[in-house]
Amino acid sequence: MSILKQLALRLYRHPGPTLNLASARNLRSLSSRLSRAKGGAGLKILNIGGGGRPLPADHVAADVRDATIFVDIRRTPLVNVVGDAAALPFVDGSIDAALSLALLEHVPDSVRSVAEMHRVLKRGGLVYCEIPFLQVFHAAPNDYGRFTDVGIRHLFRHFEEVKLGVCVGPSSALSWMLREYLAGLFTWFSDNRRAKLVADFLAAWLTFPIKYLDLLFAHRPSARTMASAFYFLGAKK
Repeated sequence: MSILKQLALRLYRHPGPTLNLASARNLRSLSSRLSRAKGGAGLKILNIGGGGRPLPADHVAADVRDATIFVDIRRTPLVNVVGDAAALPFVDGSIDAALSLALLEHVPDSVRSVAEMHRVLKRGGLVYCEIPFLQVFHAAPNDYGRFTDVGIRHLFRHFEEVKLGVCVGPSSALSWMLREYLAGLFTWFSDNRRAKLVADFLAAWLTFPIKYLDLLFAHRPSARTMASAFYFLGAKK
């Protein structure tokens, strides 16, 4: 990559549209729970669809990170197993915990993918997922669906629910949608790639402060009605 291209990419960086206020806390709690349960020995954890995103070292204990198997449909330096979330290459009841962070919207059969998590987990094994509700289209490589909190409960109905809550609140939902809408206005909703890159940059800087209102509102009871994303923690019955 040329020096000019690297410089251009650095200058193009802009703030993200959402603020996840629960992920770090939840991963820290899950990590502690798993470490306590087995003393870190013999753990087997799946991070499904994690791709190139490592688990944060400041939230996840070293023994949990060392026990985590990264599964994805594409090979990256972090991926240990190339496989499909709808057909996990693991035997029944062999896994202590399964994570999926912003995965289920990207699989064509979310019901089957959740059933696969259930199948490979040991009895009492934990599942932790972060799942979108109000978000704009974002393909990676495809984008198939969204879930309300009621829909999530139905999707995970074969698990015992430990906790279901908002991880990305309504202000983030507004920030992302307004950003996309402004970028569309700036380009007259054109599909011109260069124009869209400029429009995205401008719209991002104009709208990103809105997400910080979630510091006030994401925990409020009615935030679920227009949350950007939910989290679900459950255990295999």
